[in-house]
Amino acid sequence: MSLTSIAVTKRLADYPAIRALYQWAFPRAEQVPWFWLMFKAKHSRAHFTAYYDGEDLVGFTYLIVGHNVNYLMYLAVNDWIRSKGYGTQILTHLKATYPAQTLVLEIEHPDPKATNTKQRFARLQFYLKNHFHQTPHLAAEVVVPGAKTD
Repeated sequence: MSLTSIAVTKRLADYPAIRALYQWAFPRAEQVPWFWLMFKAKHSRAHFTAYYDGEDLVGFTYLIVGHNVNYLMYLAVNDWIRSKGYGTQILTHLKATYPAQTLVLEIEHPDPKATNTKQRFARLQFYLKNHFHQTPHLAAEVVVPGAKTD
């Protein structure tokens, strides 16, 4: 199992599938507008990358590349192939591609009272297994009155 990577553009054959995976994998409140992702990937330091195992689309990453720190904004693996090592391979690829930069990301706090407690703990365990470290910093969600949050 060896992954290949390719930049996500509108000309990519799997463009609709990547967009569908984005919409499926992340809660609507965590999604930024698709046009913004595409615009930034074309005109800034955002790297939108699809990963393939042969001809099969495995998943994608959306990475904001900085000088010393890279922010992994999104990592998604197709549901039908999860738990087969693809997420780990993608993270290994990112670390090898940017060896001099620290890779950071944000996940939901593993709150035992949350409706998706199992998913949150599984996600945390996945990243810990892949040599990420928890920080004592917690982000607070701010809701702007009148803003759409569904």
